[in-house]
Amino acid sequence: MSKERGRFVESLKIIAAMTGIAVACGLLHDLFSSAVCTEYFTDHHPKIIESRNWLAMALLWGVIATWWVGFFGGVWLAVCSQVGKSQPLPFEAVMKRAVKATVIVLGLAPITWIAIYMFGSQFVGMEASSNDVTELDVRLMASGIMHAQSYFLAGLFFLFMGLMMVWDRTRAVETEK
Repeated sequence: MSKERGRFVESLKIIAAMTGIAVACGLLHDLFSSAVCTEYFTDHHPKIIESRNWLAMALLWGVIATWWVGFFGGVWLAVCSQVGKSQPLPFEAVMKRAVKATVIVLGLAPITWIAIYMFGSQFVGMEASSNDVTELDVRLMASGIMHAQSYFLAGLFFLFMGLMMVWDRTRAVETEK
């Protein structure tokens, strides 16, 4: 197999794996979200299916809302790890970094949700009387913030992982000289 073809195959593997990892994370994330606040999906997302079932919402949105994060993040990581004159990083090295980042993002999600749920009513009720803030309002806020945090952290991890791969590959070329 030619060098270019090998890099292309490695790139496709990275993109496919990152898309799969993102979907798996999305499913886990949304199983939690939907179990604690189905209304986050049923009332605050576009209606795609005629169901209010928490499991159906988790499975639907876990895929729809995350495949693209993994796909585009995978394209970025493939470019950063394979393109150029420097030695490409093997698939396993890219996945090792990606799995670490995934564990961090997934681990922080429920911690964030619980913290916002426990203390969020103080912030939701800032402009309204405390009688106007419902437990549902706090669960919705916790779910929204948890999702925003996960997307933000995933984006940061993709950006920094890619930049670190380019840095590592560049340093390897400089040490070979």
